[in-house]
Amino acid sequence: MGEFVKLTAEDGHELSAYIAKAEGPVKGGLVLIQEIFGVNKHIQSVCDEYAREGYTTIAPAMFDRLQRDVELNYDQDGVQSGLALMNQIAPDVAMKDIAAAKKYIDDSGKVSVMGYCWGGALTFIAAASDINFFKAVGYYGGGIPRYIDLKPQIPVLLHFGEKDAAIPVEQVEE
Repeated sequence: MGEFVKLTAEDGHELSAYIAKAEGPVKGGLVLIQEIFGVNKHIQSVCDEYAREGYTTIAPAMFDRLQRDVELNYDQDGVQSGLALMNQIAPDVAMKDIAAAKKYIDDSGKVSVMGYCWGGALTFIAAASDINFFKAVGYYGGGIPRYIDLKPQIPVLLHFGEKDAAIPVEQVEE
């Protein structure tokens, strides 16, 4: 349903993004931030599903600054490769790519941000940034406790798994 497009961040970096345009009346826009596995078939299918619900949805390829076309498997090798890439991208640099994605779909109405895993943590950071999103929703953003002192500027809804061993309950409660 969607397609890949090229974005340009404020620092001139070009990155790709998967975009699925809203079907029917446009309800708004959504910047969907990937897990550590890249803009893979799963993330593309999530974009497509939100588009079917009326939201133009774009997923910027957050690893393009290091390696293009990253689509990792959901296995131990994929986790290790994804973590290695993620750890090389500073949040302030990631915000430039997220801002470029928002700018690309700004004509969709109110644009919110949503992310999974690493994208969940970046969603929290984006909510406290000057990118000017409408709302933010994060799923199992394990890195959020490192940024707990940030003050979100928009409504934020965070989801954590009760039995998620990777994100201790103490951190979730914080």
